[in-house]
Amino acid sequence: IEGSIFSANYLNQLFIWNPFNQASTTYQYNTSISRWLGNNWKIDTNTNSSNALYLYATSNFSWTSAGVDDAASLAFYFHDAASGLANSNKRSIPYASIYTKASDIVKDIEGGTGAGSNTKIDKVMLWNPSLQAFRLYMYNYTVNRWLGSDFDIMPGDAVTIYPTSSFTWTVKIAATPVP
Repeated sequence: IEGSIFSANYLNQLFIWNPFNQASTTYQYNTSISRWLGNNWKIDTNTNSSNALYLYATSNFSWTSAGVDDAASLAFYFHDAASGLANSNKRSIPYASIYTKASDIVKDIEGGTGAGSNTKIDKVMLWNPSLQAFRLYMYNYTVNRWLGSDFDIMPGDAVTIYPTSSFTWTVKIAATPVP
């Protein structure tokens, strides 16, 4: 995006989330020495983690990303209260996925959105950069069903999913990958 490790014209921070230890790793631009610093991690698309990548934009830009989505299983980690860790799983949904709404993800993982459809997850969120706020679709334990904003899922979106147990989910894609 920048073209060099010595410029920050469009963004000044990159984050990748690790749901296992509930922490992000940062790669950021240091203005005092005019270069990018930090752990230069590998972007792990189409892997068991496929952790979401977050960019802190400092100006408008466009970025063309090209490739092929493979069917990949994502591992979700549930941490009990005694661990002191949260259960935030920020994941990149493949560009070729079949999901168009938050409820599509819930139905695929849980099998529906009615009573008892919270055995694996109970919250799906999406960051809205225009509003600087999350959109939330969650299981309501009082009425025993999913409520909230059944927001649109766009190709490549990074969603935050909160598990209620540890499990593996194979994301469905619209086309069979061609090597």
